[in-house]
Amino acid sequence: MSIIPAGSLLVTLVIISILLTFIFTHKALFIHQEKINQNEYFNYLNDKFKLIKEINQSNSQRNARCAEIKNDTVLIKLGNINYHFHCEFISLFLEKEPTKKYISFEHIEDYLNLISVPIIKVSSLADLPISSIDEPKIVILTDAVSGKLEQDFYGIIITHHYFELKFGAKFYGVLYSSYPNESKNRYITYQSEVIKNLKEKYSYWQYLTHSRNILNNEKLN
Repeated sequence: MSIIPAGSLLVTLVIISILLTFIFTHKALFIHQEKINQNEYFNYLNDKFKLIKEINQSNSQRNARCAEIKNDTVLIKLGNINYHFHCEFISLFLEKEPTKKYISFEHIEDYLNLISVPIIKVSSLADLPISSIDEPKIVILTDAVSGKLEQDFYGIIITHHYFELKFGAKFYGVLYSSYPNESKNRYITYQSEVIKNLKEKYSYWQYLTHSRNILNNEKLN
């Protein structure tokens, strides 16, 4: 029976130890890398799931997001995925904001967006609702009127009829009239703060349809 020299045995053991260390080290690195890859893949799937939820939101939910953000674009970052859609501002005033107390019109829908505005219809000055600078109102007068206000009115009055205010309380805001009432507005006072508050109250942001995009401008319907 041959005897292995002690020096050779030591070298062999050192080589085996180095090989085992190399194998176990690389195995640990491989396992660690595999865990990283699995975690990244899990995050990717999680982002995809969130993206699907965002894509499947209703337009009313997107409208709510636009109303909250109050910006032209809603950007949602989901890891490496960028999802966004656009919003549009719908103003109460379809043209520029009024800067005078009397506006003559043929079609009120050319001047005011009243689709979502709670319109109050009254037949006399006595029926005008209570109002203030902070809580202005939009009113349609259904009949001709000639008389005085018992209390100040703040807001917009829309009429297709004769309208004359006499000495008394004042009307602060804008009269929109399809009837020639321009010479009868002595007791109407334009007030920019009323217009500003009406715009803030009745204007809104909404989702711009067909504007959703993900990644490299991949357009969604």
